[in-house]
Amino acid sequence: MNLLLALISYIIGSFPTAYLMDNKIFYKGDKNMGAYNVLITSHSIIMSGIVLLVDVLKGVLIVIISQSLSPGPAGLIIAVTAGILGHDYSIFLNFKGGKGLAIAIGVMLLIKPLFLALMVVILIILLVLLKDYVKAGLLSIPILLIFLFLFNLPEYVIYLGIIGAVLIAHKDVIRIVKSNNKLFN
Repeated sequence: MNLLLALISYIIGSFPTAYLMDNKIFYKGDKNMGAYNVLITSHSIIMSGIVLLVDVLKGVLIVIISQSLSPGPAGLIIAVTAGILGHDYSIFLNFKGGKGLAIAIGVMLLIKPLFLALMVVILIILLVLLKDYVKAGLLSIPILLIFLFLFNLPEYVIYLGIIGAVLIAHKDVIRIVKSNNKLFN
């Protein structure tokens, strides 16, 4: 059952929302398939909002399906990991994709909405201070992991946070290294 769950979650995650809005998205802006790049390149809050909403709903759907097919922490971890990998490496786009952040938001919206609110506040503070979404995202990850442990959240939320953080951070670090930019100027 877990293999079926992983496959379904991967396919849901692979749905290329931003690419369907703009099939040149990988050649524009930050070359990422996500709502933020749609906003940067199209200057359309509506298009960006649609991408964000659909991608968040992918995370919500993945949680609902995991609870139906394989209730419990293991099923949730498998489903979310597969969904984020699907978004990051879409089968429909020759294994190109986004960062999976919107899917993680959809997941947290269902399982820990108050923690999601805290995550958003931390990210906004870092964005205001750093004025760089990649740096803010990377710096928010260790802060959020500390909060996961301090809040003594159930074990599966900690694992989801770690897995999601590693997958999300990994793509940004690779992108920074490839472009020869330094993380901190």
